Amino acid sequence: MLYSIGTRDLEEMRGIGRQLPVVGICFGIFGLALAGMPPLSGFMSELFLYRAGVDVGGWGIIFTIIILVNVVFSLGYYIPAVNKVLFSRELSERSKKARKVPFVMLVPIVVMAGLTVLLGVMPKLGLSLVKPVVVELCTVVGCP
Repeated sequence: MLYSIGTRDLEEMRGIGRQLPVVGICFGIFGLALAGMPPLSGFMSELFLYRAGVDVGGWGIIFTIIILVNVVFSLGYYIPAVNKVLFSRELSERSKKARKVPFVMLVPIVVMAGLTVLLGVMPKLGLSLVKPVVVELCTVVGCP
């Protein structure tokens, strides 16, 4: 969006999802994933953290509560941002003049949005890539 309208100001991005629907939808996916909404990757990450915190007990439960409070705050930020960019009926002046995003810039954005959804729906795919690294790291530095 910085390329298209030349600013990071959320107010200036108002309605740009109508002008650039692919970029707008990807922005929505990323924002909702950061907020931890299912079925996106951010939700699965948080779910794993919740389960680990509860399994550990004690301080783990306190950290789990802190994570839950953070989720509430992030929802309070990301949901209005996504709403403003995607669903605002009113376009900002910059959004009205938005430059079209070149295909070579769209491809990585769409691929990353797709991976965000895929890793939310199939988290074991991501875990299978990370697990060997974690196991090796544990053998080197030692893990409890």
